Amino acid sequence: MKASTLISLLAAPTAVISAVIKRAANSTSPITTTKITASYWRATFSDPPFNLQTKAFYESFSKVVDEIVNDPDVKVVVFDSSAEHFCT
Repeated sequence: MKASTLISLLAAPTAVISAVIKRAANSTSPITTTKITASYWRATFSDPPFNLQTKAFYESFSKVVDEIVNDPDVKVVVFDSSAEHFCT
């Protein structure tokens, strides 16, 4: 990543980052994709309390991976968890 891109990401106002496009396959999807920029996405595992890997998780994960593979602009995807006590 170029330094100028990193600096602009770090300098982005919180309101802009909060207003990014969020997409889930449906309202009960265990993974939510947040597109911070065209090349930087976040995929949040959100199936509390433990983010169990169920059939719904694998279906959602497969859709996220397909989106990543089919979008040539994506350079970085950060996977994180919405679980309160999840260690990173």
